Amino acid sequence: MSQSPAENRAAWMKGTIEDWAAESLLAAREAYQDPATGKRIESGTKLGDQYHDKNLSAVRRWRASGAT
Repeated sequence: MSQSPAENRAAWMKGTIEDWAAESLLAAREAYQDPATGKRIESGTKLGDQYHDKNLSAVRRWRASGAT
């Protein structure tokens, strides 16, 4: 069973700034990598469904956290 947004926020609040920084760095690195090719995304690259599917959960977690 998935956690409610309030439960998720409570869990995130227990993390340290180092946890947040490490997670953010990993998410940024993955966001600039094409999962279809494993190569770095360059300006003008067309992104397909595989990119969308891979990164949608990260965007949803970020939005649910209340981060801006």
